[in-house]
Amino acid sequence: DPAAHLRALLDRGLLLPTAPGTVVLPREVALHLRAGRAHRAPEPVPPAVEAAATHRPQVVDATAAGQALAALGTVAELLKEWDEGGPAVLRAGGLSVRDLKRTAVALDLPEPVAAFWLELAYAAGLIASDGEADERYAPTPAYDEWRELPPAERWAGLVRTWLTATRTPGVVGGRDAKDRTLSALGPNLDRSAAPEVRHRVLALLAGLPEGASPTEESVLARLRWERPLRGPERERREEDLRSRLARWTLSEAELLGVTGRGALSAPGRALIGAPEPSHPAPAPEGPGDKLPVHHRTPAPPAPPAPGERAAAEAAAARLLAPLLPEPLDHVLLQADLTAVAPGPLERELADVLGVLADVESKGGATVYRFTPGSVRRALDAGQAAADLHAFLARHSRTPVPQPLTYLIDDVARRHGRLRVGAASAYVRCDDDATLDEILADRRGAGLGLRRLAPTVLAAQADPAALLEGLRAMGFAPAAESAAGDVVIARADAHRTPPRAAPE
Repeated sequence: DPAAHLRALLDRGLLLPTAPGTVVLPREVALHLRAGRAHRAPEPVPPAVEAAATHRPQVVDATAAGQALAALGTVAELLKEWDEGGPAVLRAGGLSVRDLKRTAVALDLPEPVAAFWLELAYAAGLIASDGEADERYAPTPAYDEWRELPPAERWAGLVRTWLTATRTPGVVGGRDAKDRTLSALGPNLDRSAAPEVRHRVLALLAGLPEGASPTEESVLARLRWERPLRGPERERREEDLRSRLARWTLSEAELLGVTGRGALSAPGRALIGAPEPSHPAPAPEGPGDKLPVHHRTPAPPAPPAPGERAAAEAAAARLLAPLLPEPLDHVLLQADLTAVAPGPLERELADVLGVLADVESKGGATVYRFTPGSVRRALDAGQAAADLHAFLARHSRTPVPQPLTYLIDDVARRHGRLRVGAASAYVRCDDDATLDEILADRRGAGLGLRRLAPTVLAAQADPAALLEGLRAMGFAPAAESAAGDVVIARADAHRTPPRAAPE
């Protein structure tokens, strides 16, 4: 039986029973108690997205193009860093904290930004685990195809991936439901709301006048109005996921060059399929027009279909292409063993110069420094000193400085004097004729013998197989220790470990 006060409310119809021991407050009663209000704070008019600053559209597009070029360079540098085999994959999947720090240092970026580029390359299919027993990350064949594309198309493909990806690099370093650290490239980074929030944030930017950059808080307030959360805001202990996704979208769009100085660029506008900006309509002046009922907020546009995305991607690439500088086929060699690239370089020139010299600084112009180690690296890659001299003379707008010529010649003169190789065993004999006979015998072909000195042969076979092979050829070799002493082999009887006799 209900308590007396509950029985009184039930008898008057102010509460209704729904199940044994359960009652519900009728909607009409709740509205009466709230003075007819359906929300704690009615907001029939959406909060406006306010402009923090306004820039000339040409400045916005130029800034965005510079960021787009830097984005392509960062992705290329990352994949070059992992070209010969990247870091190991954790047992639970993903990248270790130490490897993320190492990658961030190599790219000269903060760790959260490095995690963003890693996740973007991973989502675009440019890197993956190699699937070997000792599993490591490495570039995929798609990376080689991506490098062959024009810069504008490479950028459009990356941004399309970013817009549609559910992986969210902003949560890297946080904790999952089981209090485990979320690692870059690891599991549990997918957030299904991410694509919709990214598209909606860019759509809000597209609704501003051309060249206007919004305040972050006004964007977040608009998103909260469109998707209000349950309960009062003051009771929430942390920011909701959609607000965090919106913050990350604004910063990531700037990194990618979708926005410039916070305003949506022309290629970014084309990429989301937004119409050209129009002049704002005059503000309502009549008293009736100012009533909330007359404020009809249009529904947010739906993300484009796959076919529309392809057309938008092509349109964005066409708009970006004229804004990017043409790749250069030359550098400026300096007397201090540096080379200055005043802009982006052609792929072949950039590849060779990246091996021959170390990048010292990046920015509007890239400075390369030649060192003995970098020149040795080029020689190790199969280049000859004459090839390096010809390459520099062909691609330098300034005469090749003598210090650089001397450096290349000096390193080339010393390169290869010491040789390092692998051998499983060796044969030595004071009689050169005996070694000549062994080399001439066809039965020794499987031993992988090679002459290192007049009295020494190296073999690819292990010592035991080498001994058996030489004996099969009719020779009587003896095994020797590392100190050069003959190893005495005794035919000892085999015994098991001692154990008690059975009872």
